[in-house]
Amino acid sequence: MEVDRGSWGVAAAVAAPSAPPVVHPFAVADEVFEGSPAAAAGVEVGDRVLALGRLDLDAIRREGFAALAGEVAAHEGRGMRLLVIRGGEACPRELTLTPRAWPGRGLLGCHLRPVG
Repeated sequence: MEVDRGSWGVAAAVAAPSAPPVVHPFAVADEVFEGSPAAAAGVEVGDRVLALGRLDLDAIRREGFAALAGEVAAHEGRGMRLLVIRGGEACPRELTLTPRAWPGRGLLGCHLRPVG
């Protein structure tokens, strides 16, 4: 930390800028089906999932990848936060995904593959 006395002689601590926290994905969308809730939310093949509802990498490590099914079922018919990194983008995108029955399989209409 650096002390800056300024032009009036008043001391103020100036902190060096810190880097944003590093967040790692726990899944990647390797299939998104047309007409599905995932497609309607804007999920694209290749999106890397940082968070889905209350789940992030730490929660998946504690609870296992199967925790996704419970989280999705608990939000059926209600929007849930989906945080993804797309392509080479540096900033995550926040989507709202509403799990629901649709003509295809599951409540999301996408396949999420574990990363790691």
